[in-house]
Amino acid sequence: MNKILYDAAIIGLGAMGLATAGELSRRGLKVIGMEQFTIPNDQGSSHGKTRIIRKAYYEHPDYVPLADRAFHLWRDLERESSQSLLLDSHCLSIGPNGSSVVEGVRESCREHHLPIESLSSGQLQQRYPAFQFDSRFEAVAEMDAGILRVEECLIALANSARKMGADLHENETVKSWERVGPQILIQTNRGEYRVKKLILTAGPWSSSVLKKLAIPLKLMRQTTTWLKTGTLPGLERGEFPIFLADTPTGCFYGIPSISGQGLKIAQHYGAPEVNSPEEIEREYSAADAVPVRDFLKSYLPHVNCEIAEGTVCIYTLSPDRHFIIDRYPTDEDVCFAAGFSGHGFKFAPVIGELLADLVEAKDFRFKTDLFQLARFKK
Repeated sequence: MNKILYDAAIIGLGAMGLATAGELSRRGLKVIGMEQFTIPNDQGSSHGKTRIIRKAYYEHPDYVPLADRAFHLWRDLERESSQSLLLDSHCLSIGPNGSSVVEGVRESCREHHLPIESLSSGQLQQRYPAFQFDSRFEAVAEMDAGILRVEECLIALANSARKMGADLHENETVKSWERVGPQILIQTNRGEYRVKKLILTAGPWSSSVLKKLAIPLKLMRQTTTWLKTGTLPGLERGEFPIFLADTPTGCFYGIPSISGQGLKIAQHYGAPEVNSPEEIEREYSAADAVPVRDFLKSYLPHVNCEIAEGTVCIYTLSPDRHFIIDRYPTDEDVCFAAGFSGHGFKFAPVIGELLADLVEAKDFRFKTDLFQLARFKK
């Protein structure tokens, strides 16, 4: 049996766990991280080739400073890794006049003095002819946004953490953890470890590792679709934007083609909620393409071409769709981050800083009331 004392252990090494491992190691702590699959893997939420990163955040103005910090940290990781991780791109938020997406972007931009440009549906189509939104719609354009290369980001985070001394274990499943005197005992399929601090970043498995808290988390199966747009003009990054479109049939997002890999389209939310990862159907099917096809027929008809690839991932949803980042109520030496609700990946490096601050009992440099567990008990 392993009986090694670490300063901190991290359960779950997706984007959040890897970023936390690196940050704690950078601060001089002896860190172990445990991941039940490989790094990276396609079983949770940290995969799928690309993710959007944006500052004009419709979800809530409190995310804006975190997004700004995340931009800087991703750029730092790029320089450290000598890899291309973050690609610049414009971002459009589109919706009917007065939609929560468009108005949310405007509210965040007013509060944080971010530059945006408002476009009518006619101006939108003139600039990007592929779009076919009628006069009921409007858009706001954010110039300072980008696209993250997901798997490359994860590998860079893992390499950085290991370079700083973190001990990262792949294919190691945690069976239990408990307080034993002044330490926390973690038992896995390989042995046991004694640690001073514990960080739980288990993604879709958060309900299991946090079961005593009974946090009201749900899971949602989400699919992404890549279209074979190689012969169509104007859809490559630099010509075509990232977009979020709030429509009467749901919210959809798109990421332009990068080096000919095809346009990525997906519906944001809208699928049934389930309780465990075991309930998630892992195979992409013809039925998964139907909402995407309907969206394309209505708003991007010239892009409704052959599918190149479809993939499945999991959203871990909090009731209000905001993150949960806090200490374990009955143990100050345990902290956790969960419920990233399909919009967390971009924030991973700054979430690592926030969790490291919790471990070291430091004050947050950002406003984080929005993320506290106590909001569900009011």
